[in-house]
Amino acid sequence: MATVVTEEPTPSEPSSRRKLDLLWVLRLILVVGALALLWLAQHRYEVWQERYSSEFKPNVELWLEWVGLAVLSGLAFGLAAWLPSGRLSYRWGRVLLLGVFPLLALVHFALFLQYGQDLPSFLGDYVWFYMSLGPQFALAVMLGVAIAAGFAPSERTSSATTVTG
Repeated sequence: MATVVTEEPTPSEPSSRRKLDLLWVLRLILVVGALALLWLAQHRYEVWQERYSSEFKPNVELWLEWVGLAVLSGLAFGLAAWLPSGRLSYRWGRVLLLGVFPLLALVHFALFLQYGQDLPSFLGDYVWFYMSLGPQFALAVMLGVAIAAGFAPSERTSSATTVTG
């Protein structure tokens, strides 16, 4: 039994060259935006670190600012890396699969910032992993890329004709 799928042309679609050019311009804007967001996140990190050094108490709001900017940077870069043409849908399963571990690690660190040494023992003592800039930025960017991975082309059945024989 053979299955043949044929695409029906759509007359209102713009030329493929113009569409390709627009996609590359959009990708460039997203990459530049991702770099700008990462630069802003680095700046907010420095402010957080200076305040932490002067007050000897971590500021959770400043930490959330720079981690949030790093997440947005990862989201912009992830969208630029995988920018589909056509209609989009959002698939939460991909986000949950890819983003659950970076999110849990960032929440764990936020709890450590909030409670310090009074962190409940069932949450473990893995703070050594977070005490440098690298892992925190990497986790935030990984979460942003996981959010971007949820975007997928929507399945359009109206433009395709399936023949089974």
